[in-house]
Amino acid sequence: MTPEEIRALAGDMLEMREPVPDDLRDRVMRSVDRVRARRRRRPLLLSGLGGLAVSAAAIVAVVLAQQPARPGLNPDVTDVLNRAANVAGSEPELVPGAGQFVFTETRAWYPTATSSANSADGAVVTVYSWRSADGTRDGLVRQPDGPGARGDEVLPGCRDGKMEPRDRQGHPLGTLVGCDPDPGYVTGLPSTAEAMAKLLFTRGGGTARGAFEQVGVILKDHYLPPKSRALLFKAAALIPGVEVAYGVSDAAGRPGIAIVLAEDGVRQELVFDPVRFTFSGWQMRSESDGVNAMLRRYAVMRVAVTGTAGSLP
Repeated sequence: MTPEEIRALAGDMLEMREPVPDDLRDRVMRSVDRVRARRRRRPLLLSGLGGLAVSAAAIVAVVLAQQPARPGLNPDVTDVLNRAANVAGSEPELVPGAGQFVFTETRAWYPTATSSANSADGAVVTVYSWRSADGTRDGLVRQPDGPGARGDEVLPGCRDGKMEPRDRQGHPLGTLVGCDPDPGYVTGLPSTAEAMAKLLFTRGGGTARGAFEQVGVILKDHYLPPKSRALLFKAAALIPGVEVAYGVSDAAGRPGIAIVLAEDGVRQELVFDPVRFTFSGWQMRSESDGVNAMLRRYAVMRVAVTGTAGSLP
């Protein structure tokens, strides 16, 4: 059995995320030679595909056993997102009334200057959001300070399929436009992870990148019931190309573990607390044609329900 046969059979199991030391690689190759010698001496003991599978598994086990362990964490995407789903699904549910608002406090990263393609200066600011629970009432976004501070900005509610746009100061512009409500309390989502993933792809234009982005869009400034939130995380595990990244931090500087999708020069990260597996935030970075710059970044600090837009819980 050649090293090429082992690699073909084991596939991604031999694609280590960290470099394999030279001495370990030598030991693995010597193990390959020993397996080959045993097969020549005992051709009937391990024959056909079953023999290859046993041999390959043994070699892979040697490699994996020699790699540095990551205490308490399994580097498997499904495992991380299942843990996050279990935590989300067990949280007590907030049930806002139709006339109430979903309040969200976030730390948002804003670019202030770009000195080169690979270095962007930015600042983290606090943003408060009050989004109408059913989407029919006027909500509010408040950025009290920081670069480009916008103060208070009205989020027009959608009533009877019509919305009255506002200017930056909240004054009505006088012309009604068609709309669909964007409720802060999101209900009616699919009841299985597979159906949730299909919804993400539909909203994301049919691409993995778009579907993954929709996870962050749905979570930002919205509240999902615990069961739907859990299914959303499980659906993210069904998006092709997602991986686990360690040593990540969110926009608030908190350490985290991330579920990552890098596609078409854009790297997106869903960040979770590395111990509790609660959702921390979402971020996007450009990694294309020599450019490595942050594009968007936010961290969720707290979510609550209030009776009026503008009142802190």
